[in-house]
Order: sequence, then C-alpha cells, then structure tokens
Amino acid sequence: MAVIFPILCYVQIVPTKIMAFEKLKQRKGWMTYNLGLILAKSFRILNARTSSFLAPFELTAIEWALLGLLNDSPASLPAKFLADELGVEPSFISELLKKLLSSRYCLFHQV
Repeated sequence: MAVIFPILCYVQIVPTKIMAFEKLKQRKGWMTYNLGLILAKSFRILNARTSSFLAPFELTAIEWALLGLLNDSPASLPAKFLADELGVEPSFISELLKKLLSSRYCLFHQV
C-alpha cells in the first residue's frame, strides 16, 4: 500500500486535459478503473524490482517467501500450512524445498 499511496495522490492532484479521461470520469466506476491500472502497474514494478534483487542468488519470489516463513518459525511447519500461506499446492512446496535443499539455502534436520 505504501507504493500505491503516492501514486494515488499524484493522480488526484495533477489535472489532465485528455478528453477520454474526462469522459471516463463521468461514468460510474471510473475511480475503480484507475485504481486497477495503478495496482497493475505497481505490481509489475514491484515484481521487477524483487526479481532483479533475487537474481544474483538464483531465487524466485516464492522461494524467498518460503525461506522467510521457515526462518521466522521457531518450530517445523507442515507443508499444508506453508502451502496455504503462500497460496500454492502442498506438492509445490515439496518441489520448492527440494530445490532449496539442493542449492543449500536451507538444511534438512531430522527430528
């Protein structure tokens, strides 16, 4: 939300002379449309920045999120919980863990 807020202020403050925009403003729901565009653009910018930051480590955003969940947890977590937190299937968690184990970003500890 911190990325979107300054953009929203910019959209509301800067006047525009584009006729299409004026016509769009007269329709019901024009703000929802603009917010959707801002949300999509901010997602693309954030995704690109995250990918470029993680590229030297050969990690994806989902792998980084999984490492964060594992790091923040004081105890072991079931794959179902991890899958629900990340919005993926439990089988995908297994594949991610195999990759992270092979790349030595996490270690397996037998309990």
